[in-house]
Amino acid sequence: MVTIFSTIAFVLRNASRAALTPVSVSYAQQLVAAALGYDSLAAYQASAETQTTFDGPNHYVLDGDRISLRAHQLGCHRTARSGCP
Repeated sequence: MVTIFSTIAFVLRNASRAALTPVSVSYAQQLVAAALGYDSLAAYQASAETQTTFDGPNHYVLDGDRISLRAHQLGCHRTARSGCP
């Protein structure tokens, strides 16, 4: 799961740059953790999910409300063109 997590965070960071709302790596990781249902990156890292390996394809349901809440907590707003610190 760590590789999948890192890949999603990397893609998010690159997509944010292309959309002219760049986010830092640490903020991208925070937002991915929120999307997976965790309150913070630390909560995700403390979970057993980071130790899990999967042998086949998996599907994840992302929590859009939690992403928005975490983005707001981090000072990232959808309408901000300056991105996140």
